[in-house]
Amino acid sequence: NIPMPPVKYLLGEKEVLLAYRIFEPANRNAIVANVILAATETNFFAVLASTLSSIHPFRVILMDVRGHGYSGGKRGHTPSVKMLYRDLGQVVRHVRGFSTKPIVLA
Repeated sequence: NIPMPPVKYLLGEKEVLLAYRIFEPANRNAIVANVILAATETNFFAVLASTLSSIHPFRVILMDVRGHGYSGGKRGHTPSVKMLYRDLGQVVRHVRGFSTKPIVLA
């Protein structure tokens, strides 16, 4: 079993909560990049996120897409690709608030 970091939330457009988890490397001072992965169910990517953050100096942010996983919105539905991009932008701005390291969208 992979230890799962707690679910955190950002307020997205239309008052929808966007859920994400942050997998931190052991040495936070050695972080070289923030990797953001958006998916319909980020629990499926926990092994990948845990491996990346434990073997490499990457902070991995798993984001549940609007309407999926722990994020709010109509279940199983993301209104548009444009909304998905805006939600990703919201997460990128949030990460920029606590890190100056490069951001990689995966």
